[in-house]
Amino acid sequence: MPRSATPVDFAYSVHSDIGHKCVGAKVNGRMVPLRTSLQNGDQVEIITAKNQTPSPSWEKFVITGKARSEVRKFIRSQQRQEYISLGKAILDKEIKSAALEVKNSHLKKVAAQLKKASIADLYYSIGDGTLAREDVIDALSPENTNTSPLSFLSLKSSRKKIENTRSNSVPIKGLIPGMALHYAGCCHPLPGDKIIGVIHTGKGVTIHTSDCDMLANFASTPERMIDLTWDADGSKIPFIGRLKVTIINDTGSLAILSSSIAKEDSNISKFIITNRNADVFEIIVDIEVRGIDHLNSIITSLRSCDAMNSVERFKL
Repeated sequence: MPRSATPVDFAYSVHSDIGHKCVGAKVNGRMVPLRTSLQNGDQVEIITAKNQTPSPSWEKFVITGKARSEVRKFIRSQQRQEYISLGKAILDKEIKSAALEVKNSHLKKVAAQLKKASIADLYYSIGDGTLAREDVIDALSPENTNTSPLSFLSLKSSRKKIENTRSNSVPIKGLIPGMALHYAGCCHPLPGDKIIGVIHTGKGVTIHTSDCDMLANFASTPERMIDLTWDADGSKIPFIGRLKVTIINDTGSLAILSSSIAKEDSNISKFIITNRNADVFEIIVDIEVRGIDHLNSIITSLRSCDAMNSVERFKL
């Protein structure tokens, strides 16, 4: 082993399972960072944990080819599983929206039809954005049975046209069709906000508002950020708007809050009391909205209530 090898290199040279579970190391009886260079004669004790997995950062400091290969292999495997999980979630949602009754045997035939070796490869391609979910749904659709062997597919109910179901998809322009995306919990972007997408390897794209403070964390990797816009056609799916509300601590105040939100054609999805005293209490409330205009309308309505001391959109 090279003199400049690290505890991670040492762990993989002993056994790959130890390398995978490595969480720390002692060198000559003293705890050291995993990036520490070992010297001839050092006594190394590898500390492991059952749930530990290799980090992508390890590849930057490991020295031996074996360790680097094992780290890369694990990261690729982990990323593949993430894409498969994302792709399955995307396709399951589309199948449910299209009201199709689909079995594994159906998916196997569609995978072969789309030149994928397995269902897992089908999910993977959807998850990494190289295969559009609509193409899979089209292949599964009964109207294609004249050119497809899937004549055994049936509808749970009268199926709407594919074009109609697509109107319920995420209304964002600038993404590869089928690419997995998530809305950032720090800023809860809504249609009408200016938005930025941040690419996360193995996880898809996270959507932030353009003024989100968390974007500063990606300033050193601007290539991961992409400008996005909302589709003008909009979407029927609900979005989460987060409010910070200070309410007078009085009987019926919470009832006034909930009824005021309901009157604005919205629904409370989450409710947390963050602080409370004899006079007021502060809450964070998540509500279902159609976009920024809808959220602003609700804020205006709540501010007109005597029971509310303050109402504002909340971002971390």
